[in-house]
Amino acid sequence: MRYSLCSYSLHRTVAAGQMDLFGYFRFCQEAGYTQLDPWNEHIKQAYDDNGFLAEVKAAAAETGLPMGCIAVDGAHIYEPTPEGRELNRARRYRWLEIAHELGAEQLRIDAGGRDQTLDEIFDVVVEGYKDIISRAQAQGVEIIIENHWGRPITLPPSTAYWRRRLGRGCSLIRTTGPRARTSKPGANASPMPG
Repeated sequence: MRYSLCSYSLHRTVAAGQMDLFGYFRFCQEAGYTQLDPWNEHIKQAYDDNGFLAEVKAAAAETGLPMGCIAVDGAHIYEPTPEGRELNRARRYRWLEIAHELGAEQLRIDAGGRDQTLDEIFDVVVEGYKDIISRAQAQGVEIIIENHWGRPITLPPSTAYWRRRLGRGCSLIRTTGPRARTSKPGANASPMPG
C-alpha cells in the first residue's frame, strides 16, 4: 500500500519557519510514508532555478522515497481571458518539466472556473486538459484533476462526461470537506468514473 502526506498539510508549519521542504522530506521518511507529495509553493524556487531543482532532486533521492504527486496551484486551466489562459498554460508546461525532472508520477492541475457554471467553462477546460494530458503522457506523468478549485467539473453527472471527453491519462481526486477521498486504496487518486 502507498500512502503519503502532501506538504500542503504542513503549510502553516512551513510558514512559521518550523520546517522547510527538506525537513518535510525527512519527516516523511521518518514517519514511514511511501512517497513524497510536495505542494508547488514549497518548491517554487525550482520554477526559475534549475540549481535548486537539482538540490530538491538530490534531497528526495537521499530519503529513498519516490516523488508521487506534485500539487500545483496557480496554473489552473480556466481563466476568463485568452491571455490569462495562455499564461497559465506556460506555467503548466513548466511544472510538468519539473515533475518529469523529479521523477514524479503525477501532477495535480486544477480546472479553475470557481465562479462559473460548467457550461461556461467546459470547452476551455476540456481543451486545456487534453493539451496537458497529451504532453504529460509523453513524459510518463499522469494528470490529476481535483475538485477543490473549479468545483463544477466534478459534480455528478459531469464526472463520467469528463472521462469520456478526456480519455486516459488523468485521474480525479474528490475533495469533500478537509480530506481528499479516493476510491482506490493506496493511491493518490482514482481513475475517473465513466
